[in-house]
This record gives sequence, C-alpha cells and structure tokens, in this order.
Amino acid sequence: MASPPTEFKLQKLGTRVGPIALVTMDNGEDWQKPNTFGEAALRSAEAVLVSTLTRARELIEQDELGFRMRGSVFEKMLMAEQVSTTEYLQLDDTDVMFRLKEWSRESDPILRDLATRLIHRRLFKAIDVPANVPESFWQRAREIVSGAGFDPQYYLVTDRAGDVPYYGDYSPIGVDPKSLIYVETGPQSSIREISEISDVVRGMRGYRIDRVCVPVEIAEEMSLLISEQVWSA
Repeated sequence: MASPPTEFKLQKLGTRVGPIALVTMDNGEDWQKPNTFGEAALRSAEAVLVSTLTRARELIEQDELGFRMRGSVFEKMLMAEQVSTTEYLQLDDTDVMFRLKEWSRESDPILRDLATRLIHRRLFKAIDVPANVPESFWQRAREIVSGAGFDPQYYLVTDRAGDVPYYGDYSPIGVDPKSLIYVETGPQSSIREISEISDVVRGMRGYRIDRVCVPVEIAEEMSLLISEQVWSA
C-alpha cells in the first residue's frame, strides 16, 4: 500500500518581534504526532543544513566524499560553479533529500550525523544570546561543544534574525539628526525625537535577535552559560 501523502499546513502568527510562519507537517508515518516548526526551529533547521552542506563541500575538495554525482547541477552549485538558468530550474528539494539520505550512510562521522539529524528532524536547539557578548563567552561555548565530542565548526552555529520595517520617507536609524522630526511636549518639556514619545513610530523600529544553535544534547549546559552571561552583564 502506498504511503499517505505528506500534508503541510501554514499558519501566520503575530509575535513581539513581528510575523512568523508556523508550519505543521504530517508525513503519514508519524501522523499521530505531527511536527510544528516555529521561527526559531526553522532557523535551527537552516543551521543544520548549512553545516551539512559545508562539510560535504569540504569532503569533495579533499576527494573524500563517498557518494557524489560529478557534473550534477547540485554539485555545481555546492561548489559555487556557474550553472545555466535551465540547470538551476532543475534543482528542487528532492535533490537535497536524496543526497541527505545517501550522506546519512557516509563513512565520515560528521556528515553522517548531520544528515541523519535532518532526516529524522533532530534539529539543533536555537537559544537567544545577549547582544555583544565577549570573546570569553564564545571560548567557553566552544569548550562545551568540543567537550561533548562535537566539532564547534559544525555544531556551534551563530544566527542573527533582524528586520528594519518600512518607514517611507522617514527613518530615525542611521541618518543625519537634522533630518529627524522633533516634538516639544509642553512648555517646560525638552524637545525629543518623535519615536521617543510615539508608540506607533517606536514600534516601527528595527529589531535584532542573536542566537546560538547547538545540538540538543548540550542545550541545557549552553543555556546555563548564557544565563551566567546575562547575570554578569
């Protein structure tokens, strides 16, 4: 009997950092437990995929990748070679999943593990990090990752999500102060830039979220390190 088709349901939600896409996937095999991916999980999945492709490319450069299709559109793009528009349009998610399944049986332990994590949706954990953390924090983070047997180059991924909303002809960000709009709120009040007193304008400011993506096996230890950084700041 043929497997049921995979069904996706897309839901858009508003959050404190802006709209996010919530995708629920039912792949038939685990229909009793569908997976829901929020914005952070999607960024985490991207982090694992980038690490996987980076490792595959390095193995190709070292001529140590067991499964590869020389001259394929996928490999050309992976190696940053020029492709035609026709070739580009031939590439889809099937090409990616096919290689992930093959790479999950590779002799290289890093590529095998990363590909297996994607196939079985054992994604990294995305954890918010305070802005401008010192180098000592990253040194300790690398020690945690390597101490658990993971290579920080592939298993310690930094991520930054940000957005600058549409302002039209007015923006308080990165412009000459003379071009800003100022408001005097009363006879004894100082003159202030409009976004300081207007909730509407202030809500249009850009935002930035820094995260670190690590395997779930060390997520708790990494969270403790981040908490220590917050308290010491």
